[in-house]
Amino acid sequence: MFDLRGNGGGVLEEAIEIADEFLEGDKLITYTEGKHIAKKEYRCRRQGQFEKGNLVVLADEHSASASEVLLGALQDWDRATIVGRRTFGKGLVQDQFDLSDGSALRLTIARYYTPIGRSIQRSYKNGETAYYDELNDRFKNGETQFADSIKHDKNKAFKTKNGKTVYDGGGITPDYFVALDTSGFGKTSAQVMDKGLIADYAYLYALQNKTALSAYKSSKDLAIILH
Repeated sequence: MFDLRGNGGGVLEEAIEIADEFLEGDKLITYTEGKHIAKKEYRCRRQGQFEKGNLVVLADEHSASASEVLLGALQDWDRATIVGRRTFGKGLVQDQFDLSDGSALRLTIARYYTPIGRSIQRSYKNGETAYYDELNDRFKNGETQFADSIKHDKNKAFKTKNGKTVYDGGGITPDYFVALDTSGFGKTSAQVMDKGLIADYAYLYALQNKTALSAYKSSKDLAIILH
C-alpha cells in the first residue's frame, strides 16, 4: 500500500519511474496529445521490483497532476485497487517560452491521458473560478460523504484491461469510496483549505516578519514561540 492523499503531484518523470516499478513489460503508462501537438507515449522501460503482488493506493480530492497520472496507469491496467475519493482532475501540459526581458510565458499545449485514453483534466467550461471552487462544491453536494453523489457522464465510460468500468474527465474515481472525516471540519474549514488561505497567510506573515523570524536558529525554537 502507498498513500497519495494530499499529493499535489510534481515531476512527471518521477511518476513514470514509480509506475515502472509496478507495471511489467513495455506497458503504456501515459501519453500526451494536443490539438497541434503530436501524441507522445511514455512506457515501461525496465523490470520493476513490485510487478507482482497486491497493491492498494489511497487517494483523495487533493491528489493531483503527476499523482493522477500514476493512479490512472495503475487503475487502467488493473494493477492496483484505488481507495478513497475522486481526485482533483489536473492533467494539462504546459510549455514555457522565455522572453527577452527575462520573463516567461507558459502556454497550455496538450493533455495527459491514461493508457486506455481517459483525460484526467476537469472541464474549464464554466471558467477558472468555478474550476477551483469545484472542490468546495463536492463538499456541499455531498460527494465527499456519499459515493452515490458522484455523477459521471455515461457517454464517457471506458473499460479497463479486465473489464472494469472507469470514466473520462474529472480526475480518477476510486474503486472503493471512503467518506471524508468531517468531525471538526465544516463548510467554512473546507473553503479556507480549498482557497489556500492558510498557505497565503503563512507566506505573508513570513514576508512581513522576515527579520524577527531570522533570529530563530531552529524550527524547534520557532515552534515554541508560535504555540
